[in-house]
Amino acid sequence: MRDAVPKHSLLTGVYLLSTAGCASVSHMDAGLNALIGENVSTAIAVLGKPSKMESIGRDTLYAWTARRIEVRPETRTSDSYAGPMMNSTVRTTVNMQYEYYCNVRILVSSTGRITNTAHDGNRGGCQDYDKALKKYAERAQTKRQEKQSVN
Repeated sequence: MRDAVPKHSLLTGVYLLSTAGCASVSHMDAGLNALIGENVSTAIAVLGKPSKMESIGRDTLYAWTARRIEVRPETRTSDSYAGPMMNSTVRTTVNMQYEYYCNVRILVSSTGRITNTAHDGNRGGCQDYDKALKKYAERAQTKRQEKQSVN
């Protein structure tokens, strides 16, 4: 007979996995993985106040969201050819809109410990979280190495 898995745990796992994405920043995964097993207060100290908290059964899903829109002018060039004597180049400037976003989700057990993490977004949106998580992961690695050298 298989062990019963609480329905909310399955749904939570499916939610985190289905919304996991790849931000093109290099330290998100390492930093978030280093948080697993830690108290949620550590994540809040690293990432700041969460944007949202949601109860899922006995667990709590914490979410951090960053979003900004930037408008930048871009010059576009087009050439036309209408014969040997009729060439023209047209340059136009258009305002291009770029959206930068990042979503970080951390699942916390009823004991306050981080059990799962996920993130999605792009470089412009995740860069602040990436920097904070890089610092945290480096400190956590140093602590692990110091602990191992003592033992």
